[in-house]
This record gives sequence, structure tokens and C-alpha cells, in this order.
Amino acid sequence: MKYIFLDESGELGFKEKSSRYFIVLDKSKVFEYLKEKKNKLYNYISNLILNECSLDTPSICLIVDKSKTNRSLREDFDNHIRKRIREKNNTNKLIIKHENSQNEGCLQVLDFVSWAIFRSYEHKDFSFINVIKDKIVIKKEVFQKSTGP
Repeated sequence: MKYIFLDESGELGFKEKSSRYFIVLDKSKVFEYLKEKKNKLYNYISNLILNECSLDTPSICLIVDKSKTNRSLREDFDNHIRKRIREKNNTNKLIIKHENSQNEGCLQVLDFVSWAIFRSYEHKDFSFINVIKDKIVIKKEVFQKSTGP
């Protein structure tokens, strides 16, 4: 079984005091119609990340930081991801778990990584990303003004 851990840093607000970035998503490039559909945007970005993962095993366990407290939002996320994974590889058995990072050590590590990346973009603080930059394999910035999801 392959384990994939998913976490984010920043928030998807679009108010004046909101963060400018959400991992490597420059929120100023988000289309207006998506700003009101934050959960759909989150699902879409999560799928983009998962598209970069090798899904070459029969069983996959996706462990997501439990940021969604609303059960229907979690189910919407799960259904979206399951549908996209099936489109890519219909033979995988996919288990999705929403875990509290306080109880999951791998999510704690990922929380540091995503926070270090976020800090480098949001605050131009490279002190933490410099610790891990040699381990980063793929870097993609989401959305360009001329294209959409």
C-alpha cells in the first residue's frame, strides 16, 4: 500500500487581511467565480497535487489533515478525489482518512514542509525552506491569468 499525505498552509480567504498565498497558489490569480467556491477550489488544487503522485500500486491510502470540520465538505472532497483517481487509474483501491495532525506524525512533518514553503512565499522568509529545499522534487505554481481550471 502506498501512503500519500496531504496538508496545506495559508487559508483560502480573499479579504484584505487574508494571506496572499495558499501553498504555491498566488490567490490574486484565482478567477473571480472560484473565490466564492473555496471548497471546490480546495478540491481542485488537491487533485492537481495528487496528479503529481505515482499511483502505480493497487492500494493507496490518502491521509489528509482534518481541516474540514463539516462532514458534507469532507464527503464532497472524498467524492471529488475518488472520481479523479478513478479517471486516472481505475484499478486502485483508495482509502481516504481525515486525521488530526496532532495524532499523525507524518502530517506533522508535512505541516512543517508546507509551512516552510508558505513562509518563503508569503513573508520572503527563506530560513526554513533552506533546510529542505534540496528535497523538493516538483514545484508548480497554480493558475495563470490566461487559463482556468
